[in-house]
Amino acid sequence: DKTKRFMKFCKEIINKKKVQLESKATPSANPDFVTLLLQTKGTEDEYTDDEILHEFITFFFAGMDTTGHMLTMATYFFAKSSEDVQRAVMKEADEIAKAGINVTNEMLSKAEVIHAFMKETLRIATPATMLFGRKVLVDHSIEEFSLKKGDVVNTLIISRNFNPKYFKDPYEFNMNRWISASPDYAEAANKDPFIFTPFSAGPRNCIGQHLAMLEGKIIWSIFLSNYKFSLPPGYEMHYKLGMLYEPRETLCLDIEKKKL
Repeated sequence: DKTKRFMKFCKEIINKKKVQLESKATPSANPDFVTLLLQTKGTEDEYTDDEILHEFITFFFAGMDTTGHMLTMATYFFAKSSEDVQRAVMKEADEIAKAGINVTNEMLSKAEVIHAFMKETLRIATPATMLFGRKVLVDHSIEEFSLKKGDVVNTLIISRNFNPKYFKDPYEFNMNRWISASPDYAEAANKDPFIFTPFSAGPRNCIGQHLAMLEGKIIWSIFLSNYKFSLPPGYEMHYKLGMLYEPRETLCLDIEKKKL
């Protein structure tokens, strides 16, 4: 069973970290997330073993699987893009990859094309398609909607991503929607934080959204600088709406190591 194997994997990581923590007399100056949770033991804010496991699973899934999904889909769209678009992306990717461990936040912030490409990827194939449902506790109304106690309310985030009111030719991949100097710039979506919400919005938006974009730029740049990605002849991906908005069938890409 996949769930049992994943739970076992998570428990092994936590137990390994617990042993490491117990064997060190001096705590690390830069403790990781699991260590911080384990260090609550014996305090008034103590997390139980189950709570630590569940927090770890939440961060593992929300912080790794979603970024992996974004990079996979970005690679698919990159392979489908024109040579001009690929050259523009590669110019920034090569610069970031060559910097290696010396990459700076300024360099990542200036990677406007890659940033736009990832935002367009999140628009068409966002990992977070909807919020978690909320049960209505008392009868009330939100604008024209009447809500009864016991109803379950949700928001389909992805539906706005294909609204022609905000995105011209919404089913077309166009990274220029996110580049201010472009005539295709989607002004409303860029200025109103509640139109394009791949990381949700408001006070409970994703705590890791900036990390996701930064690490995404670094990882993807390394991939693109070291490998050529192309689509098999005649291949066209179909989507399905599940936990993620993802490929219905196996995503096929031909990968070739570049001669550096």
